[in-house]
Amino acid sequence: PNLQGVYLYSDYCSGRIWGLQQQNGAWAQRELGQSGLSISSFGEDEAGEVYITNLADNGLYRVLAK
Repeated sequence: PNLQGVYLYSDYCSGRIWGLQQQNGAWAQRELGQSGLSISSFGEDEAGEVYITNLADNGLYRVLAK
């Protein structure tokens, strides 16, 4: 629920994850965390859980919001 309406994106090399969200008609971005992964993609399942894929170990990880 904390990520509802947030567009997620990341930097492949650093593993940092950001969120982009519209607030009061303007777009605001904020850094959400440092994953330490080589993120290649984000996905969402039918329950609304968000996942990331890591090319370094071919892993699939569930994103937990604070």
